Amino acid sequence: VWPSTKAGQMASCGRCQVQQRLGNQSIVSQSLVSFRPPLGPWPRHAVQIQADTMEMLLAPSLRKTRGNASVVTRSAQRWRRVAVTEDKAVVLELESHKRVGLWVICGRHFARMLGPAEGLVSSCCCASLDRLKELRGQMVEDDLRRYEAVSGEVQAPGELRITRDVWKHSEGSVLFSSERSSAQLSRHDGQASLILCLPGGVEEWKVHRWDFDPFDAEEQQPSRRREGSPERPERPRKAARMAFKAPSVEEQKAQEVKASKFASAFAAAAKALAAATVVPPTLSGVPEEPGGPPSVPDAPARAPSPAGAERAPESLV
Repeated sequence: VWPSTKAGQMASCGRCQVQQRLGNQSIVSQSLVSFRPPLGPWPRHAVQIQADTMEMLLAPSLRKTRGNASVVTRSAQRWRRVAVTEDKAVVLELESHKRVGLWVICGRHFARMLGPAEGLVSSCCCASLDRLKELRGQMVEDDLRRYEAVSGEVQAPGELRITRDVWKHSEGSVLFSSERSSAQLSRHDGQASLILCLPGGVEEWKVHRWDFDPFDAEEQQPSRRREGSPERPERPRKAARMAFKAPSVEEQKAQEVKASKFASAFAAAAKALAAATVVPPTLSGVPEEPGGPPSVPDAPARAPSPAGAERAPESLV
């Protein structure tokens, strides 16, 4: 939405949810990026669609002024349908941790809007943008400069030109050209993503709808296995390495106390084991000689065998 000069910035983008109540159709607008601070609940519009126009009437809401007086606010918007030769569209959502945004291309017309993921305007509930400027001053203007809202036309596949800019900086300039930029479309597990290499940097977009290719993108084909070639076994994944963490001073003292207790217990156990060792008794009838091992007595002499007795053989064969 591009406002008049008196209304200030009104550009916004997001998702719409259609609801039916008592036979009437209404739309709940869930803003993803908006130049205006949120009022609290998502706004609800009553919609009347005709052949070439669409009227949106904002549901009446109560707000309080500075004197605590309740005021009923109403607003209405009328949209005119642009003639489109082909009913084809492309819907992209920015994938980034720092910025959010949408890019919608319908036929030869497109609208693109980006904003910060966290900011002053998007995080403060306020009655209006003018009121927020009165409270926060220049901080609001600095935060708004991080927003981007442009619309334009697709001149040819691979060439998108800006016709209107909310900041009046880039009207008439080329937003994307396949001669100076590149686009790569990849598909994985039924989900497509688009990577744009622009002069200002690289942008990655999630594809919600892709009826045609306005960027003349190079589509990345998934690698296919040749017929007859054996399948490669999957490599086992390595376990994640745990980072080494140096012990603190308290942990070092606890380890030293534990080690000293273990050493004392080990010494006491060794001393008790040495005291319980049994010394073998001395041989009976043999006195121990001081300073040396006990002596063993000689074996008694055999009685002589009688005369004439035959001597026993020494061995048997």
